[in-house]
Amino acid sequence: MNKIASTEFSNVSESEENEIEQQTQFIINDGYYSIKCSNGKFVTNDKESWPLIANRGSAKGWEKFKITNNDDGTISFLSMKNNKYVTVGSNSKLYASSNNIARNEKFSVIKINDNHFNFISMRTRQYVSADRNILATLCANRNNAHGWERFELISRE
Repeated sequence: MNKIASTEFSNVSESEENEIEQQTQFIINDGYYSIKCSNGKFVTNDKESWPLIANRGSAKGWEKFKITNNDDGTISFLSMKNNKYVTVGSNSKLYASSNNIARNEKFSVIKINDNHFNFISMRTRQYVSADRNILATLCANRNNAHGWERFELISRE
């Protein structure tokens, strides 16, 4: 199933919303992926109580996620390690610990090029980053997208 990803921000100006809308309309496929960060490492789900972190040199079972398109144009990530959805916690860190999809488990997508993307949390309305200052822990706390906010999706079908 293909869906068009979109972003709806209630607290941005109309011109910013139009710019975001132009950048975010693309088709992304549901499927299984590994997520590679700008540090060259893969995102892993070591433990439900620990945030996701980009520290693996290769992608195996703990580094596999299922992307699902939601009806509102956002996507959600399901960790194949524990069959839990990635959620944004109160500290803005990402955890694979949710049984259901709600606002905290939804992300808008901006396509950079063929396999590279930015993700925006619908909870914090900020970009997801693999912050190298805190061991490449994934956090949704950036106002702008630069290198640490760039992710490569690698198909794992």
